[in-house]
Amino acid sequence: MSLLRAWGRLPLLLLPRFYSVVPPLNTAADMADDKPIRAVLWRQEWEALSPDVQAARKMLARELAESNLIDDRTYHLQTYRQCFVASDAVSYMVENGKAESREAAVGQLQHLVEGNLIHHVTFDHTFSDAKLFFRATDPASTGPGIFTLAGDKKNVVCWATVSGVGFLGLGSNPTGVIGLDREGATIHHFTNDIAPAPKSSLPVDDSVEVKYLDESKGHAIVVSNTKGTKLNLTFRDSTSKEKFVEGVVACGGRVLEDASELVKNATSLFEFEAVNNAGEKVSFETFRPKEYRDVNGGFEVIAFPSNQFRQELKDNAGILEHARGFGAEFPIMEKVWVNGSKTHPVFQFLKSRLGGSFGSFVKWNYTKFVCDSEGKPVRRFGPSDAPDTMEPLIRGLMLAWDLTVVLATSPTLRLILVVSSGAVAVLLRVVVSLS
Repeated sequence: MSLLRAWGRLPLLLLPRFYSVVPPLNTAADMADDKPIRAVLWRQEWEALSPDVQAARKMLARELAESNLIDDRTYHLQTYRQCFVASDAVSYMVENGKAESREAAVGQLQHLVEGNLIHHVTFDHTFSDAKLFFRATDPASTGPGIFTLAGDKKNVVCWATVSGVGFLGLGSNPTGVIGLDREGATIHHFTNDIAPAPKSSLPVDDSVEVKYLDESKGHAIVVSNTKGTKLNLTFRDSTSKEKFVEGVVACGGRVLEDASELVKNATSLFEFEAVNNAGEKVSFETFRPKEYRDVNGGFEVIAFPSNQFRQELKDNAGILEHARGFGAEFPIMEKVWVNGSKTHPVFQFLKSRLGGSFGSFVKWNYTKFVCDSEGKPVRRFGPSDAPDTMEPLIRGLMLAWDLTVVLATSPTLRLILVVSSGAVAVLLRVVVSLS
């Protein structure tokens, strides 16, 4: 028998763990090659250079900009102002002793591209020993460019196909890069992966809504606002999609989830059911407190594993075995989703009644919900709220003979609660490792 069940009229502590079944890569022809985003890779290469090398490359960029290599040039009737020919720059490097070979010169000049000090005039090429036109990057150019966004890991920069209305400049080829600027709270669409500035932008505020589409449509979502803008975005993989959605919510946007009539009209957690790790349907009505009230009170742990945060074991049997190895005797449900189109009704209900810093969106592991003896959501605790911060609330509910239900997303949950009921003090340490 579970230690928790031994306390009679069990208040209920649910410790779920969530997130993200990762579907296969999108097989759309325009993204099938899984081409990496060059601006992101180049930013990483630049940041890997030592400060001395970076300083030397910046000096080289200034020298090229002031050299006689700079001129207006024409290609296919198009004139490109104040640029230089890549192969001429390579010759300049070798002839002036700045590189031992043409190959070495190309390597140094590519550093300038990676540092966004120079760029191809139409942003189509890396640096090579060829008749390609490059020019110095204008520090006053409008942006933010992909290089700028890639410099902050909180931002999202990923490939996507884009269609919709109210978003100018999509053009005939909607495949491009979607960039989410967290600081500027704006979605940007770039025509390619080294574009200096976005083709179109959409500010994100509380009028912006995200709706997940059925998985048969790939890793797709719809972003819309009250002004009539509607974007259909299809990502290469679920990781990019989920990071993008998380960013939109962090900027003030909201996630819409299709809720059943039960979720819309329910007043208690006890109206729901779930499937346990053994595939058996469990009614939450069985957790409703009985008329008999044990003076000791107590609570129960019910675990909901999930891989939506990409930290869960794949197999239900493996999850159960691993948890039991750490002494977890409480009920363990099958894996569920907590965000998106397949969110479990239990979490649709809880999130709709108790919002968080990301609105209804479950941001990460260690999100916790507390319900009373009637199954009504009382309070939500965020990922950064330590478990012992729940103690006063749980103690108060138990002293009032209430049933406490806590649901928490956690890959490795260490919960230490001191719960008192009358003269009885219970020190419970539950260590659950499901990752």
